[in-house]
Amino acid sequence: MSEPFDGDRDAFDRARNGSSDGFGDLLEGFREYLLLVAGKRISKSVLPKASTSDVVQNTFLEAQKGFASFRGKTNAELKGWLRKILVCEICELERKFMRSKKRSIRREIPLDTVIDMDTAEIRSASRGPSPEERDRRRDQFERLREALRRIPHAQAAVFLMRSKDDLDFPAIAKRINKSDAATRKIYARAIESLREILRKGPDGNK
Repeated sequence: MSEPFDGDRDAFDRARNGSSDGFGDLLEGFREYLLLVAGKRISKSVLPKASTSDVVQNTFLEAQKGFASFRGKTNAELKGWLRKILVCEICELERKFMRSKKRSIRREIPLDTVIDMDTAEIRSASRGPSPEERDRRRDQFERLREALRRIPHAQAAVFLMRSKDDLDFPAIAKRINKSDAATRKIYARAIESLREILRKGPDGNK
């Protein structure tokens, strides 16, 4: 380089020459700063899924992959470059979390809302980008609600306690005065019953 790096020049040069140890030494000085930034930027809802140290470590890995593209000559420039990578890592982490959360919400819809939905609620929950999509979703809600009503009461009760109330099998067994093994069998039959009903079309045929 025509100009010296104003930070740890030895570590910088070793990193430029492909030394993983040199790169590690170079970035170690930014760890505390990046941990502080990560702690402020990551949503509290996401933290249980990934620690700030995990995010910083991923930032270091991504930085190592792209270090050849870094053209800065100062500690401040390297610090800003690492911060950008860190923010991108956090954004990607939160996007993955939101996608996972949406899938979870879709799975919970039949249990949390469908069984007691009235027509207005179904219509509101079934918004889609087109009339055809809205009709399709409304039909799905109706079928799910009907399926929950058609399975045996004991199966529906165990299924809802397990999935909606998030109770474990021993707690459910105590409530319904059954053994743990019997409760698990009822739950398994409930799932099979719902799947069988939902596999069939509106006319009752598969």
